[in-house]
Amino acid sequence: MESTTHQAPRHRKALRRLVKRRRAEPIAGDWLSRCLMTMEPVRKLMRRRPRSFGNFCLACATLLTSPALSDEAGPGQRAPDAAGVLEEVVTVATKKGGAEAAKDVPAAISVIDGESMALRQTTDIEDLSYALPNVALDGIGTGKGIANFSIRGLGVSGSIPSIDPTVGVFVDGVYLGVNYGVIVDMMDLEAMEVLRGPQGLLFGRNVTGGAVLLRSRRPSGGRSASASARLETGIDSRVAASAEGSLAGGTVNARLSAQFRNDDGWFANDAPGAGRMGADRTWQVRGVATLAPSETFDLTLIHERGDTDSDGPATQNRRRFSGFDLAIDEPGYSRIDWSAVTVEANRRVQFGNGRVTNIFGWRTVEHHSLADVDGTTSPIFHLFGYTDQSQVSNELR
Repeated sequence: MESTTHQAPRHRKALRRLVKRRRAEPIAGDWLSRCLMTMEPVRKLMRRRPRSFGNFCLACATLLTSPALSDEAGPGQRAPDAAGVLEEVVTVATKKGGAEAAKDVPAAISVIDGESMALRQTTDIEDLSYALPNVALDGIGTGKGIANFSIRGLGVSGSIPSIDPTVGVFVDGVYLGVNYGVIVDMMDLEAMEVLRGPQGLLFGRNVTGGAVLLRSRRPSGGRSASASARLETGIDSRVAASAEGSLAGGTVNARLSAQFRNDDGWFANDAPGAGRMGADRTWQVRGVATLAPSETFDLTLIHERGDTDSDGPATQNRRRFSGFDLAIDEPGYSRIDWSAVTVEANRRVQFGNGRVTNIFGWRTVEHHSLADVDGTTSPIFHLFGYTDQSQVSNELR
């Protein structure tokens, strides 16, 4: 019986031969064919000596070095398109003088640009939970627009404004001080970034789980206009439009975006005298203006105004109903009215080849809600909530 000491050199030679052969083989037309090509030599090796530890290691190494498994995009990258070209994705999470390629940043970052959001038919930030690993961008359930985010299992469950979250949300560099009014319809965004893990060094407190960064789309410097309409079952209809232009020879650029969504709801309330519930009507307007009087200074002004009026949550008593059936005596309501202003000024400096940035933010949000928490046709537990929050912040870096 041969010892492991005598088998090791032969396995190393076989490993080198297989790795060279696997790398030299042309890539097959589809992923399944490449996997079959990769598994065939592994299956033969394991059949010869199924109990050999060396053959097991050899099989694992062959799979790892196979081209069949090397086409997956890395962090911060998209999968290759039909032409095999990777589109570079940039991030501003490091708060440096300019955007960086996400693949060059040594951090766990996921970036979803505006084009990808449009392809996913994204309505609000909750819709992106299924596109990001280790991320749960969920609402609280007892009221519309209240965030209950968690990243890598770190999160808090509660709708009390005084509870500090573990996942911070930043819109155009401004931190949202409460979790109310966070989950609203997304409109004309340039990108969304999700940073996993503690981010206290760059973003301060309330980011022990991570941070979510939202960036509004800036004017491109030309003249353009676009409009879109979407119709879904429910009936859920949505109309959005945007236009931009420039003045003073490109020194001043502006972009205006607006959208309206009307969802009739598709839950059927079986309580006596009740009907369809889940209605939601939302409108938003955002204006973005940029001023660049010189090559070393630029100023950006962003103002957003929005309002949403919807039914309360469709609560269900699981002892009496299953599936999507429910019967409640109070359909409730949820109303959110918000307004925000952001002013960002950048001054490029000679020392350090960087820039000095100042971001001023003002935001106010008013939230009214009424929910039937007991989920029955009896007035047992009806929860009323009211929150009125205003915040002012300034960051100089």
